[in-house]
Parts: sequence; C-alpha cells; structure tokens
Amino acid sequence: MSPNYSKNLPTTDNLVLNFNIAPFKTGSNTFNLDIYYVNNTAIENIRNVFLELNNFDKNLGSLVDTMKKVGLGNYSSIGNYLSQEGKWEIKITVQRIGEYDINQRINVDVK
Repeated sequence: MSPNYSKNLPTTDNLVLNFNIAPFKTGSNTFNLDIYYVNNTAIENIRNVFLELNNFDKNLGSLVDTMKKVGLGNYSSIGNYLSQEGKWEIKITVQRIGEYDINQRINVDVK
C-alpha cells in the first residue's frame, strides 16, 4: 500500500496549510486541509476552498472540486480525482473574506 501524502505549506501571511491525501494512490482518495495561523489558532474568515488537479502528461482536463467544511479551519473532499498514475499538479485556493486569496501549488507523483 502506498503511504499517505502530507505537506505543510507556510504562507507569507503567517498561515499554515496542512494538506493530506490518503491513501495516496490512483482511485478514490480523501483530501484533507487544515488551515491555521502559525501560532496554532484557527482561521475564521474562509469563504471557500478549491482544489484544482492537473495531470499534464496524460492530457487530462483540469479537475476542480470545492472542499467541504468539516470544522473550524478544516476542509475535506473525497473523490477519484487522481485517476491515473503520474505527475499531478494540485492547486489549492483558499478564498478569504476581506483578504486576498491564498494560492498554493504542489506537485505529487502518484504510483
């Protein structure tokens, strides 16, 4: 079984995005995102969180999903977005109320 994927993504405005994918293999995966300030307090002004997944090597179109809020600063999504092996780019967009959006990109290699 493939190990889960986990990455902490610090931002320039004192926030941390803790992004996890389980089980991190082709097919159905659970995507979890915890968003908090560097002092470990939750962020409350989030309007929406989007995932955009691309596998440019396979010429697949972009897959976009709106994550569901499951708690204060906690978002989750389940789906077959990583449908094929290979290199995937995942863009995380956090829309905030009264502040600029947060955009982070990560690259993963799905086996």
